[in-house]
Amino acid sequence: MNQDDPLERRLVMLRSATNGVCPRPGFADQVMSAIAAEGVWKALNRVGGRFVAPVAVAVVVAVAWAASSPNVALMTYVATTSPLDLEGGSW
Repeated sequence: MNQDDPLERRLVMLRSATNGVCPRPGFADQVMSAIAAEGVWKALNRVGGRFVAPVAVAVVVAVAWAASSPNVALMTYVATTSPLDLEGGSW
């Protein structure tokens, strides 16, 4: 470490200023009981706002579509089992 670097000096000051900072005893238990009380989906929705639920639905739909589409499964199989011609040929 180079102590002349301003970033290093700031990191050392921050490390010394926050040396005694730690969560209160029982904090993890409080968080887990709050999640259990309101449910995982509600807790995720609170953390992620309006982003988590639509993305989860989109992922489920995409996986279901990919699993049910024979063309996607065939292309995935071909792409993983045959060498790709980098000279512009088709596979």
